[in-house]
Amino acid sequence: MEAQVYNCTSYLDGKYGAGNYELTLYDADYGFTGHSMKYRKDFLRMMNDVKLHKIDLVVIMRYDRIARNMRDFCNIFHDIEESGSSLVSVSQQIDTSTPYGRNFMYQMAAMAELEWALTSERYKDMHRFKISHGLAYTGKLPRFGFKIEKIDGYKRIVHDKEEETRAIFEHLLLSKNKNGTAKWVRETYDPDFTLRMLQAMINSDLYIGRVRENDSFCEPYFTEEYMQRVRSLNCIKAAPSGLHYLYTGMIKCPICGSRLAANKNTMRGKTYIYYRCPSGTKGLHKHFAVGEQYLEETMISNIRLYLDSYTAKISSLTTSEKKKKTKSIEDLEQAMKRLDHLYEMGRLDIDEYDKKIRAIQKEIASLSDQLVERKVAATSVVFGNWKEIYDELTKENRKLFWQNIVREIDVNASGEIDGIKFV
Repeated sequence: MEAQVYNCTSYLDGKYGAGNYELTLYDADYGFTGHSMKYRKDFLRMMNDVKLHKIDLVVIMRYDRIARNMRDFCNIFHDIEESGSSLVSVSQQIDTSTPYGRNFMYQMAAMAELEWALTSERYKDMHRFKISHGLAYTGKLPRFGFKIEKIDGYKRIVHDKEEETRAIFEHLLLSKNKNGTAKWVRETYDPDFTLRMLQAMINSDLYIGRVRENDSFCEPYFTEEYMQRVRSLNCIKAAPSGLHYLYTGMIKCPICGSRLAANKNTMRGKTYIYYRCPSGTKGLHKHFAVGEQYLEETMISNIRLYLDSYTAKISSLTTSEKKKKTKSIEDLEQAMKRLDHLYEMGRLDIDEYDKKIRAIQKEIASLSDQLVERKVAATSVVFGNWKEIYDELTKENRKLFWQNIVREIDVNASGEIDGIKFV
């Protein structure tokens, strides 16, 4: 970058004389690829200044510094010309006012795109080779759990800080609170740990030993089922009021299917908590709400009945239903492989790829959840004198109790509980 700035400044000094022009430097995008405009914030700022007629001349080192994409280059050059500005390449000085000069400039831009495409293909081939042979393919690893180590002359991704890594995931599963878990990690292990780092750990397949098509890339920490549990957590969000809502995120509106939002109302010095549908408050359908006290009393009184009913339901899949769901999972896994191929070919950008992969993973997790005949969490919690223990819990711990054994509460249009889905 320093060399480019020096050469461009020297060109201007030679053409106009040092100090006879006003220079604005747009160099904050150093290190970002020229193939896409998305992350080039300083470049976009420059183009905005061009459109506002603040710039007379755009000086670059080479035409491939503007864009590595022919379509983008043509659009950019058109915008610069339309605004009355000019574009100069210091190392490829071409008279773009003539048809030949303009044509040659476009040829240079096309060559830059070809060079980028070939480099990209070589880079992807290298990645595929390293991933298929279990070699370290990137230096960007999750904050906890892995490090790069040279083994038998090859760099590989191996375990690191195992105890801390397992503790982080266990804390998340127990607390069902991402913000709280990130805070706990900062206080316990790493003062610089952030919520984004935790989310990156949750999303990473390294923890199940997988990278793209290689299911045995490295030694796994957890099973796939365990990570699906982590990723499908209905996490508790802290209420701005500081109150603890027992069933937040668990109840869907029987009219429109939206998640009910927790609310409070104070009357005669007593606080009442209830869950209402946001669509109802906006007038999209009739008002629907259900009280927390009713939910708690009903669930405590009938927890055994709900548990027996749910256990029977998840164990009642017929053979044909199991085959159908298994086939759906296989189809979704094939769809993931096709997305991988499209991404490697450059037909999908990272955001679109990530969004589609997440949606498929969520669907696979849901189908897998329906297939597995599990031992319900509540069976190991609701026993003996559990009600006496429950009465002694604080409101915060009561919330954790329900969040750790109940996944969803089904209510009807009359506000009555129809059933419970357990964790």
